[in-house]
Amino acid sequence: MNSPFSVRNSLAGGMTEALAGELGYQGADVVVAEPADAAFGDLSCSSAMGLAKVLRRPPAAIARIMARGAEGFDFVSSVTVDGPGFVNITLTPDYLVSVAGRLAREGMAGMLGEGGRKGRAIVEFVSSNPTGPLTVGHCRQAVLGDAISRLLEAVGWTVHREYYFNDAGRQMDRLAESLAARYDQVSGGATPVPEDGYHGDYITGWARDLSARKGGLTWPADRDVFRREAVDRAFRLIRDDLELLGIRFDRYFAESELIPDAVEEALKALEARGLAWSDPDGSGRTWLRLTALGRPEDRVV
Repeated sequence: MNSPFSVRNSLAGGMTEALAGELGYQGADVVVAEPADAAFGDLSCSSAMGLAKVLRRPPAAIARIMARGAEGFDFVSSVTVDGPGFVNITLTPDYLVSVAGRLAREGMAGMLGEGGRKGRAIVEFVSSNPTGPLTVGHCRQAVLGDAISRLLEAVGWTVHREYYFNDAGRQMDRLAESLAARYDQVSGGATPVPEDGYHGDYITGWARDLSARKGGLTWPADRDVFRREAVDRAFRLIRDDLELLGIRFDRYFAESELIPDAVEEALKALEARGLAWSDPDGSGRTWLRLTALGRPEDRVV
């Protein structure tokens, strides 16, 4: 059985051959799509109107030639020329029933074309700020990325889903310090959360759990304990939220897995080309000069 995609290609090919045979025109770009109004049929082609100036003929006259090229296929019930030059095509009930039956048995994968088979792709998506819960915007990214992955798989690609977890840098230090402040508070202290720290209630919950497991921790003496706890809880929070959406990754790639020497070498190479610089305010931040590459703004690494 012809798939819906091969049917469109066959019809476009038939109409292109008709134009070549009757008018000697070899450059026709014929596109078959669904009509805006289903009352006109199952498929439609408006290419005749775009060809009118090139062929110096009325669109309706060109459409009538194209219509003859769409006839004769065993899956076509009728072909009409309507309006200023639309070719509208109705498919046979037998063909439509067979498509519905195959979809029910095999799903969409068997109905798609062969293009892209045996390809491999890494799809990296979501990769939100790793310091708190996912937002609705992050969920939108997750659904979009997973949809792209599923589409690639449907046409035969082998897909590796990857999430980049930015567990290094100043933001994670601030998250650890925020957790330490909440830990002190739930233990009876009054250490304030840093002004540029993270103030969400979820960190108080983390602090209570950590206090129940490990008492007597202090900042900065136990900095590494707070940092490991913050990174682990942030990662689990994000992963669990994604799994509630039914989205799982083949790999969560942590920034901390990168080889420090290689990162340093890459940054030095970028600095040598004038594409990176260290912030002179003493913060230790490194900026990428993305505006030199056509991006709208420079960004912190």
